Amino acid sequence: MKEKSKRTKFLSEYSYIAVYVIILIVYVITNHGLTMSGFMNIFRHSAVIGIIGFGMGLICLTGDIDLSVGSMLALVSGFSVVIFNMTDNILLTFLFAVGFGAVCGLMVGYGKIPAFIATLATMLIYRSFAQYYCQHIDKNLIGGGSSVYRMANANTLYQAMYNMGNGKVLTVPIVGILLIAVTIIFVYLTTETKYGKQIYAVGSNAKAARMTGIVVDKVKVSVFVIAGALVGLASFVWIAMNASADPATTGSS
Repeated sequence: MKEKSKRTKFLSEYSYIAVYVIILIVYVITNHGLTMSGFMNIFRHSAVIGIIGFGMGLICLTGDIDLSVGSMLALVSGFSVVIFNMTDNILLTFLFAVGFGAVCGLMVGYGKIPAFIATLATMLIYRSFAQYYCQHIDKNLIGGGSSVYRMANANTLYQAMYNMGNGKVLTVPIVGILLIAVTIIFVYLTTETKYGKQIYAVGSNAKAARMTGIVVDKVKVSVFVIAGALVGLASFVWIAMNASADPATTGSS
């Protein structure tokens, strides 16, 4: 009976693993097998969603939600293309993407409006602003005057940036390695640190957490900032992989 109870507890806590395995099996069957190249391709295309997912996970743990991450991806990735075209500097582009994403997250978290309402508004604002800016900015900064932000392939570091987003280390995509690193960091953050325990406490019972001395508002703001920074990181990965960002479709699904 005790053994059965342990199995039940394990299945309830790690049911998502079973769901993943079932989806993978169905994918393999429908595609008549799965090669290592195909598996690594899945890994590559999961990087952007996976990185954003960790930020969203932190927000959900506090009992909130952010509906604007897709639109934020479109906005931050588009503006990051502009910064790259202006500076021809990968590091500055990376710092801008992460910093701008964090600011977008701060704007949502710092307000006293319920997150569902605030992010519903920013979801529309971010994408609309990304589209408007793309259509009215100096066309030389977005590559050929199209309605899509395009990295200037005349820049000296264009190929290095593109290789970073599409390169591999021993058949493993570089962006996949980045996703693994982010996974390790955030698993440690949420399970082994005081801050991680505070996040769980706020999501479990905000009133009780406040009575124990946790500054609930700061924790809630911080998770939105972290989520925004992760969207910024995902935006950097996105433009490195695609060399462009379409404000109408990027992150829309």
